Amino acid sequence: MDMINKDNRRRLEMQKKVDYNEGWKMSYQYSSILMDKIDSTNLYIICCSIRDEFLHELKVHGLSDNKNYTQVWLTMLNTVYDKKNKKNE
Repeated sequence: MDMINKDNRRRLEMQKKVDYNEGWKMSYQYSSILMDKIDSTNLYIICCSIRDEFLHELKVHGLSDNKNYTQVWLTMLNTVYDKKNKKNE
């Protein structure tokens, strides 16, 4: 009986690891798209759009539970927003 529980826990942890890596691969994919557009004049709007697409894909794949993905993108948006506002001052 204990062996069954151990195997189940191991399987669950391996699936968590696979999901975690999949989420970061998606984040890299969307950040690469963003880097191609880094010199755009409306960068903040593009960042918001790409972030929304990324969050949607996470949700579709059932990976939206991890707050690390969303926190990284939120920090990026705040940084771009601050730089945009400083340019307009």
